[in-house]
Amino acid sequence: MSWDPATLDRVMCDQSSEMLLVVDPKSLQIIAANRQAEVTLGYEATPLVGRAITEVESSLADIFYWEDVRVGGGSDIDNAESMYICGDGVALPVIKSIRRLRGDVEDVLVLRVRDGASLKRGEAQLAALSGQLQATLESIWEGVLVLDSAGHIVNMNRRFSAMWEIPEAVLLQDSEAIIAFLMEQLSTPWQLQDDFTAFSQQVGLDSQAGCEITKLKNGRLFERRVRPQMDRGEVIGLVYSFHDISDFVHARQEAEEASRSKSRFLANMSHEIRTPMNAILGLLKLLQRTELSTRQRDYASKTEGAARSLLGLLNDILDFSKVEAGKLTLDPQPHALTQIFRDLSVILAANVGAKPVDLLFDLDPQLPPLLHVDGLRLLQVLINLAGNALKFTSSGEVVVGVQLMQRLEDAVRLEFTVTDTGIGIAPEHHAKIFSGFSQAEASTTRKFGGTGLGLAISLRLLELMGGQITLESALGQGSRFSFQLDLPVVQGEADGAQAPAAASQGLVLLIDDNARARELLSRMLMAEGWQVVATASVAEAQAWMAAAPDGLALNLVLADAQLPGEDVWACLAQLRARPGWAELPLVMSGTPLQLEALTPAEQALLKAFLVKPLMAVALRESLCPATAPPSDGQHDGEGAAANAGAAPLAGIRLLVVEDNLNNQQVARELLEDAGASVRLASNGQEAVDIMRADAGAVDLLLMDVQMPVMDGYTATRILREELGLRLPIVAMTANAMASDREECLAAGMDEHVGKPFDLDRLVRLIQKLGRPTGRSSDGSIESATEGVAETAKFAFPTLLVPGPLLEQALADGIEIQLAMDRFMGKLPRYQKSVASFSRSAAELPAQIEAALQARDWPAAQLQVHASKGMAAILGAERLAQMLAEGEARLEQGEAPDATWLAALPAQLQGTVAALTALADALKAVASGGEK
Repeated sequence: MSWDPATLDRVMCDQSSEMLLVVDPKSLQIIAANRQAEVTLGYEATPLVGRAITEVESSLADIFYWEDVRVGGGSDIDNAESMYICGDGVALPVIKSIRRLRGDVEDVLVLRVRDGASLKRGEAQLAALSGQLQATLESIWEGVLVLDSAGHIVNMNRRFSAMWEIPEAVLLQDSEAIIAFLMEQLSTPWQLQDDFTAFSQQVGLDSQAGCEITKLKNGRLFERRVRPQMDRGEVIGLVYSFHDISDFVHARQEAEEASRSKSRFLANMSHEIRTPMNAILGLLKLLQRTELSTRQRDYASKTEGAARSLLGLLNDILDFSKVEAGKLTLDPQPHALTQIFRDLSVILAANVGAKPVDLLFDLDPQLPPLLHVDGLRLLQVLINLAGNALKFTSSGEVVVGVQLMQRLEDAVRLEFTVTDTGIGIAPEHHAKIFSGFSQAEASTTRKFGGTGLGLAISLRLLELMGGQITLESALGQGSRFSFQLDLPVVQGEADGAQAPAAASQGLVLLIDDNARARELLSRMLMAEGWQVVATASVAEAQAWMAAAPDGLALNLVLADAQLPGEDVWACLAQLRARPGWAELPLVMSGTPLQLEALTPAEQALLKAFLVKPLMAVALRESLCPATAPPSDGQHDGEGAAANAGAAPLAGIRLLVVEDNLNNQQVARELLEDAGASVRLASNGQEAVDIMRADAGAVDLLLMDVQMPVMDGYTATRILREELGLRLPIVAMTANAMASDREECLAAGMDEHVGKPFDLDRLVRLIQKLGRPTGRSSDGSIESATEGVAETAKFAFPTLLVPGPLLEQALADGIEIQLAMDRFMGKLPRYQKSVASFSRSAAELPAQIEAALQARDWPAAQLQVHASKGMAAILGAERLAQMLAEGEARLEQGEAPDATWLAALPAQLQGTVAALTALADALKAVASGGEK
């Protein structure tokens, strides 16, 4: 079938969703109508065509309009409101638009008619939606800016205009003026067109640019993000969101400054505590050099051990910021668990006081002799757990135990437990007690005191070690804390972990009223080869004695010092009255207070008094002193004297790379006294030149890190990578943080020693790394460590500083005894170093000022760093701390503050004067000085 144009027009009109009418302007008759008009107006039965338009329309305005048309007027109109009469007589409001179509012969009027009610509802809905969208835009917390594809502003919310502080006068202007204002506020402008370009190749509404920081000239900071508006794959606009981060950034800066202030405070506090603690250690060392009884020497030795442990723990606890920041690191070293528990027993024994509490150790006899563990951290955990147990236990017992759970390939799994009979912890409080600065209940804090910080620290330390704390407790039923650790066995000790069967020691009578103590002590004694008769009271011991056969050999009585209502001395007299038992030894165990309560006559009846908690090694040494090995790697006075004359570094050739002349002198003379052959280099370049010329010239390098010309890191990399040398290189620097050590190891160094160095530790390290066994063709060496004991110590001679001078030195911030120990008591060398430091200290302020004026931060830092190291070596801790603060500022590219610069000359002069006076006083004390 063929379609003529008239038919096609009719079909198209009938497909329209709007009503269409064609009216003759002269007769005002409807000459055409589409299907939609007939259906909507209800004229299907009686057609519209042929009717006068005035019959359909009833609005008064329409009557006037059509009258005007009739007489030849009228024009196009848009969206005029009208009222149409439907076929059923109902009036329908409509919106009509009229167009006059002019033809060659005559014109016609075309009416486009829409349902007025539906149209108004649509417009109302559109207006409501638009309002809702705008309200949503205004409710967004961020500032929003919308641009079209031409870069003109389409919309923005009030949050945006407020953030940018756009004046109302600018908001009333056009888009270009507003954008110009925005760009003027920027500290660093960005080009809007770049964002359109960036999205030109992207398709999809999920496209989003990364976060950028926008900084305004007034200091405000915004996070800026942008997304594209897409239409059929094309970018038609951009939507920006701005988040104000100014307050956050400023708060973070304040928090960082507060953290730095707290770190400085903690460092100062740590220093202030360490100063008197070092004095205590020095005085204890002096005390041990005087005439003391065996018991007094034992007390002094144990007090020194406790003070050293306390010194380490105080430093760590005061630096709790490391725990908060997650920067706490471990330092695993070979340690004997027996020594860790010895230190623990000394510290805990003082906590028992007069409480009727038995402090017991339950140590598995199959424990390996040496383990690779951070002994100080493990001791800290055990002190926290056991200290809490003692605090919250008013009677009964506290047991600290270690059991071997499993033997691994090169390690063992150990379970550590702390069990008490104290107040217990309700289950609902189990998690709470591991939070910092909290305890289970407020009443607990009031009654027992404390912050609850110890458990939080212990939890973090154990997580670093690979363990977790487990708690079993109920209110009024005591507590059991436990944790398991997998610890490497020190090489060479694994085969000896299985303890050999002990030789028979004889028969021991044990008297202790605590059942758990009898159990543990019996097990310990039997592991040592003793046969044990365990009794709970003196009466029970007397009953056993009465039944014992004649001729029975009893070798020892081990009795608790506190047996309520019992007369141990009467029992001992009865025992010794028996034939063959006249010399029967009695060993008592108890607390230090119980020992002090004994009269001299009672003490004379004892073979030994052992402070609880008892350990097998202490029992062994007290009962068999002739066969007991020296503990802790220490030697007696005779052995130390013999060792003092040894040259532990004999035959070892060292190259000391150090730019500071004072430090060169100190290192050279001390190491030469230890037997080493020492060569010097003033910077890394000199060291490289020496080794390039003769790779076999030395056995080990001691390398400073911060030096002019070439630093230690660069020199080490050249020696390793370019020259291919494998000889040991040890960093020797005042930068002693864990990160500094990691940087040294990353550069290719073998070890890291902090300044001021501990000569004993340095000698052991050089022995371990630098003992040559032969050289290869390239001159490199291999180190022999076999036969060098890791725990060996060398008793270098020293000069004991009298107590009054120690106090005077500490008042000036000088740890003189430690300094004299570093110089091995060589007073003339110390005086020479003080005089040399005096000259360099006088020049330091001018050198720093010149470097700061030239804005040469590295040069200033190098000067301060060198002086800091020398001050520390001489014992001037207060000055070293001050120089460290200045160095930290310089390292960050900032000049030290004016207060620091103003105070430095006086601090230098005062310290030098104090050092000189101390050296002169020591010379007088030494009666002619060192030979």
